Amino acid sequence: MAGLRHEAIGKAGRLMTALLGGYFFACAWAVFVAAVLPLPRPQAVLMATLTSFAAFLAITILSFAFSSLWRWLMILSVMTLALAGSGLALSEAGA
Repeated sequence: MAGLRHEAIGKAGRLMTALLGGYFFACAWAVFVAAVLPLPRPQAVLMATLTSFAAFLAITILSFAFSSLWRWLMILSVMTLALAGSGLALSEAGA
């Protein structure tokens, strides 16, 4: 019974990582891509938003593919913070 509870907590953690981590990563991705694309602002935002759905899907799949949830959380956190920080820095520099 204890093993079943531990497995359920692990799956719930992966599900929360997929949903919340995927959402935050997709937002950071959209900010970064919109700042980097050499298009007019409306087209860059549209392209960034459309590609963020693919980024969300990739993060969701990877959340269940990694063997260690904690390692994946660390990798996802670093990638999200790096994308968000560089995207915000580039959008401030370009504005």
